[in-house]
Parts: sequence; structure tokens; C-alpha cells
Amino acid sequence: MAINRIENSDGLGSSEIGSYGIWGVNAGYRFGKKSEARLGVSNIGDKKIYRTGNGAYTYNEHGRAFYGSLKAGF
Repeated sequence: MAINRIENSDGLGSSEIGSYGIWGVNAGYRFGKKSEARLGVSNIGDKKIYRTGNGAYTYNEHGRAFYGSLKAGF
């Protein structure tokens, strides 16, 4: 995914924010017909990008994150 944005920090000037990519992976396993488990990692490369201006036109990327879930049906 590539992101190119223009950030206006004071309403008068602007600066271009470069493109960047973030990769993630997840995997799941189904136990029978009604149970499922899933694990994943987002931002595998641990890319950290923080806002430089006062505007809300950019995103904060804090780094790598791990997650998991369990699902059960009845």
C-alpha cells in the first residue's frame, strides 16, 4: 500500500509526505465446524512513522503489533 499526502501544518504552507508500505500476515485454524483460532502480526518491518505537524492528515505508525483471536459457536 502506498500513501502520498500533503500536510498543511499552519494553513499557509504545505509539505509532501512520502510513500511507505507496511506488511502484515495472519493465519487461522478451524477446529471442527464451530471453533476457530487466528494469530497475526501487523507492521512486520517495525516501521515507525509519527506526525510532524498539527494536522490530522497523516497517520501514526507505532511499530509492530501482535494479535490473536478465538471464536466458538454453539
